[in-house]
Amino acid sequence: MPIIQFKNVYLSYDEGVNVLDNVSFNIEKGDKIALIGENGSGKSTIGKLILSLLKPNKGEIFIFDKNINNLSKNDKQKIGMVFQNPDNQFIGNTVADDVAFGLENRNIPSKEMDKIIDEKLKEVDMLECKNYQPSYLSGGQKQRVAIASNIALDLSIIVFDEATSMLDPKGILEVNKIISRIKENNKDLTIILITHNMEEVLSCNKVFALKNHRLAYIGTPDLLFKNKTMCEKINIVPPFKYSLVHKLKDIGVDVSFSDSLDIIKEKIIRWESK
Repeated sequence: MPIIQFKNVYLSYDEGVNVLDNVSFNIEKGDKIALIGENGSGKSTIGKLILSLLKPNKGEIFIFDKNINNLSKNDKQKIGMVFQNPDNQFIGNTVADDVAFGLENRNIPSKEMDKIIDEKLKEVDMLECKNYQPSYLSGGQKQRVAIASNIALDLSIIVFDEATSMLDPKGILEVNKIISRIKENNKDLTIILITHNMEEVLSCNKVFALKNHRLAYIGTPDLLFKNKTMCEKINIVPPFKYSLVHKLKDIGVDVSFSDSLDIIKEKIIRWESK
C-alpha cells in the first residue's frame, strides 16, 4: 500500500472557493516528491493535510494505510515538517536545546538523547554549533538545525514547505546537499518538497504539478521539463539546460536533451557557421 493516498480530495475555506479541487494521488514509501505550482495553487494546503493540521471537506486521505481521522498520536509523530521561515522554527535557546525538544516530548532518556543530538547535528554539519544561540546562525544553518530536529525523531515522512525560498544561494546549496544526504542514508524516508525551485525538482523521482487547484501533471521531472507545452500550461520555467534546448530547437538547432553542455556548444558553433 502507498504510504500516502489522496482520494478525490476537496478543501475550501470560508469563502467557499476550492483550494483543492478533486485531488487524487499516491505516494510510495521512500519516494522523494516535488510538489509545484503557482502561489495559491494548494501546495502548502496538501502539506498541512498530510500533517493533519487541516481536514478535507470531501474525499479521503490515508496515511500508513489509515484514514487520517483514525491516526494515533504515535502515527502523527512519524510525520514532520521544515517550514519556510527559518526564524520561526527555533524553540530552544541553543541549537542543542532545539534538537532536544522533540526528543524530550517522546521521553527519550537523557543519556540516549545526548548521543542522538550529537549524531544528528553531525549529519547536517552543525555539530560545531551545538551550543550556539539562534541569533548567531545564518538562515541556511537554522534550516539545517530544523532538519536535524526532524531526523532525530526517526520520522517516516518529512514535508519541506518551501524550506529554501528565503535563503541565499549558499544556503540553498547547503540545505539541498543535506536533504540529499539524509535521503541517501535512509532509503525508506519519504520526502515531499514543496518548492518553486526547478533545480530542486530534478533531485526528485516524481513531481506533482498543481494548476487551478487541480493536479495537472504527475510523472518524472525529466518528462515534465521536456514537455514545453505542459511547462507553459503550469507556468514554470524548466532548469537551465532544458530551457536552453527548447530555445535552440525553436530556432532550428539540432540538439537533444541527452546532449552534454559541451556538445550543445559545439552544435551551436556548427549551426552558426552554416
